[in-house]
Amino acid sequence: MLLSVDLADNSERQISLGELKDLQAGKVWLELKDPIAEELLAVATKSGIPADLLEVPAVSNFINLRIEPEYVVINFAILREILEEKKIDPLVVAFTRDLLVTVEKHADEGIFSLVKARMSKAKVDPPSLVAYYILDEIVADHFGHLEKIEEVTAEVEERVLEKGDQATLKDISGSSPGWSVSTRLSGMSEGLSSI
Repeated sequence: MLLSVDLADNSERQISLGELKDLQAGKVWLELKDPIAEELLAVATKSGIPADLLEVPAVSNFINLRIEPEYVVINFAILREILEEKKIDPLVVAFTRDLLVTVEKHADEGIFSLVKARMSKAKVDPPSLVAYYILDEIVADHFGHLEKIEEVTAEVEERVLEKGDQATLKDISGSSPGWSVSTRLSGMSEGLSSI
C-alpha cells in the first residue's frame, strides 16, 4: 500500500503507481506499507534513492545510517516486545530535500499517528523534521520496555535481599523448577544486544 501525506496541509490519501508518477514535487511523505517490488521501484525512481536502500532489511535488528549528498537513509528497529519474546519490526526512513519515504512490513499506526499529530502543530514540516519526529517517537516508545526491565530486576533484587538462600538463588538462576527469571533476563539481553 502506498500513502501520500502532503507536508504542507497534512492531507493524506492512498495513491496508485500512476498517481505517484504524476505527483508534483513538493514537501511530501510517501508511506509504504508492506510494499511490492513495483512500488519500491516507482518510489526509488521518484525520489532518486536506490531501490535496494529502500528495501526493509530481512534481519529485524539491522540498524544503519547512510548519508549521501542528495539523500539520507536510516534503517531503524521498532521494539514491540522484549520480555516474553523478542519482537522487533524493521523500518526504513529516507528523505531528500522535498520527499520523505517510510517503508515498513507491519504498519505502525500508533507511532505514525503521534507523528502526524505533531505535524499538525507546524505550518510546513520539512521531510528531515518529520523523520526526526518518527525516530523520536520510536525512541520514546522504548522507555516502556526499560520500565519492564526495571520491574523484573527489582523483583529479582527483592527476592535476593528478602530470601537470599541457595534455593532462591537456584530458583532465580533457572537451576530449579518454579519461578525463574533467567529465561526472562536472557530474552531481554538478547533483545537489547541485537538492537
